[in-house]
Amino acid sequence: GVKVPQFSFVRLQGADPKLGVEMVSTGEVACFGTTFSDALLKAMISAELDIPQVDSKILITIADEFKPQIKNLAKKLNKLNFKIYATFGTAKYLEEQGVKTQILYKVFEDNNPNILNYLENKLIDLVITIPPINANNLDKEDNYIIRRKAIESNIPVIMNIELANSVVNAIESNIGKNFEISSINEYQSL
Repeated sequence: GVKVPQFSFVRLQGADPKLGVEMVSTGEVACFGTTFSDALLKAMISAELDIPQVDSKILITIADEFKPQIKNLAKKLNKLNFKIYATFGTAKYLEEQGVKTQILYKVFEDNNPNILNYLENKLIDLVITIPPINANNLDKEDNYIIRRKAIESNIPVIMNIELANSVVNAIESNIGKNFEISSINEYQSL
């Protein structure tokens, strides 16, 4: 697989890494590829994100209303030998769907293993988190802290189910392949 060196960035202390409409279109990267999956992974690399490799560890924490949409993605991650960590409710749902998971406790739960410990020690390679639409203050704060700690630890965070599916499909279709680098002229002739 392809890995990108880790870089340290100065970030605004306390800023929420959740992007609004205005910021989603700022700092974009564009990449060419022979397939959508190829271009997506190249874009992730150019944005200095590590692409999870086989045997990577993925944290999934999904609000109840979105859990059915994550089931197939989680099954695919299991099939690809990714280790899935999840918060209690997400883990319970995924286990009922036949997905092997290990529970990590939320930030404000006084139990171990705790999400913050895993993020601080870089024991997670990717975070997929979808908060509830009508979250209470504790859920909002918990989700914010997870996102913030992941970003501070240079761990990619995905907050969109469609993007999560696209990334997992791209990883699956590119396992064991090397990226081809071509000039823009070569892509235009395809």
